Amino acid sequence: MGFVIGMAGHVDHGKSSVIKALTGITTARYREEIEREITIDIGFAHIDIEGAGPVSIIDVPGHEDFVHNMLAGIFGARVALLVIAASEGIMPQTVEHFDILNFCGISKIIAVLNKCDLVSEDDIEYRRMEIEDFLKDTKFQNSKIINFSAADKKGSAELIAAVSKEIAALAAEGVSGGGREIDKLTLYPIDRVFDKAGFGQILTGTLMRGCLKTDGIYKIMPGGECKVRSIESHSAKFSEVSSGLRAALNITKTREAEIARGSFLVSSEIACTYRVLTVKLRASKNLKHKIKSGANIKFYFYSACYAAKLRLLETSELEADSIYLAQIILASADFALILKPFIIRTHTDEETIGGGIILSCHNQLVKNKKAVLESVSIFKDAPMEDETKIAELFFSNEIKKRGFIEINLACAAFMTIKEKIIDIISRAAPDDKYLFIKDRLITGEKNMQAFKASMIDKLNQYLNSNKLNAGITKLELFKLYSAKPDEDETLFYSYIIDSAAAENKIKNADGMITLPAGGGAAEKKLEGDSEIIRRKIFKSFDGASFTPKTLDEVKAVVAKNQIELFNKVVKFLENEKSIYRIFENYYITAGQMESYLSAIKEIISAKPSFSVIDFKDKTTLSRKYAIAILEFFDKTGITVRKENDRFLK
Repeated sequence: MGFVIGMAGHVDHGKSSVIKALTGITTARYREEIEREITIDIGFAHIDIEGAGPVSIIDVPGHEDFVHNMLAGIFGARVALLVIAASEGIMPQTVEHFDILNFCGISKIIAVLNKCDLVSEDDIEYRRMEIEDFLKDTKFQNSKIINFSAADKKGSAELIAAVSKEIAALAAEGVSGGGREIDKLTLYPIDRVFDKAGFGQILTGTLMRGCLKTDGIYKIMPGGECKVRSIESHSAKFSEVSSGLRAALNITKTREAEIARGSFLVSSEIACTYRVLTVKLRASKNLKHKIKSGANIKFYFYSACYAAKLRLLETSELEADSIYLAQIILASADFALILKPFIIRTHTDEETIGGGIILSCHNQLVKNKKAVLESVSIFKDAPMEDETKIAELFFSNEIKKRGFIEINLACAAFMTIKEKIIDIISRAAPDDKYLFIKDRLITGEKNMQAFKASMIDKLNQYLNSNKLNAGITKLELFKLYSAKPDEDETLFYSYIIDSAAAENKIKNADGMITLPAGGGAAEKKLEGDSEIIRRKIFKSFDGASFTPKTLDEVKAVVAKNQIELFNKVVKFLENEKSIYRIFENYYITAGQMESYLSAIKEIISAKPSFSVIDFKDKTTLSRKYAIAILEFFDKTGITVRKENDRFLK
């Protein structure tokens, strides 16, 4: 197990010098960085600390022009060293970097008061009080402040001891570099890609969750797949590494895969892209301008940066140091994960707007802001620091809201592989017994029984309110729950219907769902205008003997405002098997049906089978009607056809 710490602080306050004093490693990689003595891109070093094990250190640029590069590295850390020069004190990028530390998942900071060799003891004491006041009333108040001199390494032992203590404290709380035993899904944001002669493509990044193995195959997001050929961490080769470590990977990838900073290697369970992210957002308390809904922004997610628009759900503009529920509309579908941190900046990268946590991911934008707010309102006042508690809250909210949760969402929330997700959920919410539906959804047995009871109640209410309807179609029943049921909802509702039908709590036949006999719905009968229409329908068959009839004549004399009632009466009579639709708009009555059967029985009393001609001659029907009626009998199983002969079943 390893650990990652990050650097933060104003330009030229000595972040790289502090790292070199601690590790002996120069993090500058580019000639320009060395010549200008300024960090432009992220750099890396490592050190073994007794009691803490291997520790990776991510160096970041302090200049305001390179904050975007700083963000690519800082997401991987749990502890940050906030470097402040004793000769200058707190400066603009100190403030901005501190804001970022509040948003990107940093759990602890240690303030490093560098360049103490350049100032007096009085100045050092003043700067310490300045830092204490700066941290006051933040989650980092009472953080350790270490007097340090990169020039003579004074304070190194104390700083290493402080780092070791913070790592131990986080390990005791169950936060060791973002990885726990249950966190099996792989999440590896890539912050550097280069080719090495004789080896091929090399990736570097901080393994946030799960593990990486040689010969392991991983999804590349936003697209493609790769195989890991070899792994190196802290200059040593490994066959496998787990979360919390910096790792360099030598890979082979599929032809269509394009890898750059901001790509991810992930487990297949979470290999999804999205366009619409609903988030809980806290605006920076140092925000200089109000940000309007619809503003173009940059969305930072681990090492990735996406162009996007900000959609505020509760107000028209965002003000400093306030909490909002909002949506991030990405310019194109890209990789994101629920319950993970993010930061947003102005589209010009001049200012950090704020940061927060992703609450839900979708590909379709719901225009109704009220509906979106209702779906995530449970998170408005919820503390977001405890990942396990937030995952449990997310799970219970999904189950309560929809009756189920998609497997990939449950895996993403708990960062657990599919094979273990039921066990994890059962520990998080032990009041139910959970199961998979069609290897796509998760629900609970108690929840399913409650949903089943609700469905039966809704069906009963529908049948009582629609007395001429013998039942309801699946789609109509689905719409009692959702105006536009999606694919997952359709799958869940269908599963509930099948389960209820298997228990004989509902009947599902001939495309109609109803309650079994004595199931509680009011007895169906025709009264008033519907009974008058029924009589007109049957009167139209008077004198028809064997001949099918259309109902157009009856419909023509029905008042326009009763056409809908006429159609319901026809459907009612069909369901009651008082009339039968033979073909197109032609019907026969139950009495005519009996006459046809009697005629057929008379024919086959003399021979075992009969033909269309036999039936036509016996009933005096035209060939058109005789064929249509016999084909209806074949379809409904009354007769069986073998070439030109038919038999009664």
